[in-house]
Amino acid sequence: MIPATRRLRERAARATGAPAVAGAALVVAAAVGASVGALVRPAPVDSYLAEAVISIRPDVPPAADELARQRARWIRAAEALRAPQVLLGAAAGSGLPLRRAKPRLNAGGSPDAGLFIVRARAVNSTVATAMAGSAAASTLEFLRASSGNPGFGSPRTRFDFENGAQGWGVGRSIFLLPPTSTGAARGRGRRGRGLLRTTCHYTQPGCGTWVTIAKALSPGHPYLAQAWVRAPRGRAALRLAFGAAPEDVADGRTVLVSRRWTRITVRWVPQLQVGSAEIDVQVNAAGAVTFDADQVSVTSPGGKLVQIPRLDIPDRYRLAARAQAAGQLHSKTVTAALVGGAIGLLAAAAGLAAGALARRRHHAEQ
Repeated sequence: MIPATRRLRERAARATGAPAVAGAALVVAAAVGASVGALVRPAPVDSYLAEAVISIRPDVPPAADELARQRARWIRAAEALRAPQVLLGAAAGSGLPLRRAKPRLNAGGSPDAGLFIVRARAVNSTVATAMAGSAAASTLEFLRASSGNPGFGSPRTRFDFENGAQGWGVGRSIFLLPPTSTGAARGRGRRGRGLLRTTCHYTQPGCGTWVTIAKALSPGHPYLAQAWVRAPRGRAALRLAFGAAPEDVADGRTVLVSRRWTRITVRWVPQLQVGSAEIDVQVNAAGAVTFDADQVSVTSPGGKLVQIPRLDIPDRYRLAARAQAAGQLHSKTVTAALVGGAIGLLAAAAGLAAGALARRRHHAEQ
């Protein structure tokens, strides 16, 4: 038997250590609960939002099933947003790799109202806006091309430069370094008095002049581009390029030309359906170069340019609102951590209370 005095001392020691143990248990429980809450609701990595709006034009007068047709057109736009060339365009426009851009794009809007919203999120509003704008433009291009309608660019497929530059050097090339100058000039052309003169000053190859043609070109069909070129002074290493994207382009053979007009060609078979494509006359050497181009043309092997049959009206899908910032996602991590911590505290307090009650009963029985 334990003497009464010793039993009282042990009981007093346990009573003195109990508050410290209880406090530590509450702290640990709160920390664990907060951690679990934070893991359940982590903070968003890319919280800045941007949106661009595409309108879907209904038929006028409307068909009997026009509402169902509008919903189908909205679904088609949503599918186009996930197309590889659209995702590549969004990635290129935002400067993000494809693996990061792909999960940060989604569709919204109202099919019944004919509104399709391209939504993007990124690390800041500038990148999000660029991604939404590029994705919307690429979506419109894909929808036009897949319905047999041309995209943006010149409707011409033959260029003689007798009445100006005819669309060459307009906008921004997807392949070339910009030239010092490019424009129409008068002189002894390959035919007539018109020609296109371009000057480049670069220490690396890749400068030149370009034009974007607006044609719905079919995948798997070959297209032939040709141009007559010369260097009015000295020599120039030139080649012709034809394509729609950096991963879907063909480069012709590089030819060293002088003052005599020389024909250069390229053959391109599109991998994907496109509504526009770029033709380039490229300088494939370093140094200052001036060159002339004339009689540029694009044909199919049979002579007539093969295009996708037109299946829909050209302006079915139009950009209704340019991409703009749309706010920021609010993190719920702090709230979730507080709730988790509170639940942990309550659970620990309940456990401690149950333990204290059990100890009292045990002492009372003794």
